[in-house]
Amino acid sequence: MPPKKVTIAPGQASIQAFFHKPTAQIAAQPTPLLDIQAPTAPPVDPKVAAFMASLTPSERIAHKIAVEKLGTSYDITRTHGFVRWSART
Repeated sequence: MPPKKVTIAPGQASIQAFFHKPTAQIAAQPTPLLDIQAPTAPPVDPKVAAFMASLTPSERIAHKIAVEKLGTSYDITRTHGFVRWSART
C-alpha cells in the first residue's frame, strides 16, 4: 500500500521526514531499554509472621480475600484477629 500524501507546513520538516521514512528504517531504530526493577516485598515483622503461621486454613483464605479486596488499605496489625492474638502472646 503506498504511503498517504500528507501536506505539512514549511516549519514542520522533521514531522515530514518522519512520515516519509521507509518502514525498514523505522523498524531498525533501537528501542530504549527501560530500567525497571522488580518491586521488593517489605520486611515482614516477626509478630506478623508468627500470627500468619498460627492461622487455620479458612482464616488464611479470609486473609487472602481481605488483601485482594482492600489492597493497600489493608493492615493486618489492625485486624481483630491480630489484636486478640497479640494480647494473648
